[in-house]
Amino acid sequence: ALLIEDEKIDAAMAIIADALNILIQSTRRKDENYICLLAMLLFDLAQVHSHKKEFKQAERDILKSLKLLEKLSKLKPQRYSSAQVLALNASTSIYRSRVDQANLLAHYQVATSIHLAEVNSGIKDATSRLIASLQNEGNTLSQMNRYREAIHFYTRALKYLTRIENEFSLQQLQLSISLGEALIQAKNTRDKGVHLLNTMLHKATKLNATAEHKQIVDILLNARSN
Repeated sequence: ALLIEDEKIDAAMAIIADALNILIQSTRRKDENYICLLAMLLFDLAQVHSHKKEFKQAERDILKSLKLLEKLSKLKPQRYSSAQVLALNASTSIYRSRVDQANLLAHYQVATSIHLAEVNSGIKDATSRLIASLQNEGNTLSQMNRYREAIHFYTRALKYLTRIENEFSLQQLQLSISLGEALIQAKNTRDKGVHLLNTMLHKATKLNATAEHKQIVDILLNARSN
């Protein structure tokens, strides 16, 4: 919880995973303390997914936490009612954020259609606007865990980008990293994603892109540990 407050989200996720691994070893699954700890950890996990804009997973976590806290509140309302209210408030925020995310995706979809029409009409600089719109759409879909759709938009953005850039650029590297991460997350394309990101490591070194190099290493490490 303290790490979440400090916005150290990856560190918080690792701590939650460790705590859950210890908790599941307990045989006292119906014990009050067990249920209380599990509800707290699920609440924290919902906060982590919400920070990462993974609202579908955040919803699932907060709902599980709410069910457990509701059960505890019936047993001891004085002890658990305030925690139940806190979780309800968090769930409202998560649901609203997910709606905002869907609205943002709709906005990018309209922008993509407009810019594509401009490209087909030969309007100057329309391709750059189209690439940015496709990339934004891919990013939003990834955050919604719709990785297969995200792959399609990242691939299209890269196709248009290579048409206007003769040499491999930092923008191509960043798009390729996003594509590689989506491939890893999507079903049956993990190996393709790992291969692409390993190739991008060399590209990042050539471009002296330190931040992107570190990002690739982190993604590959997470993929291996998962």
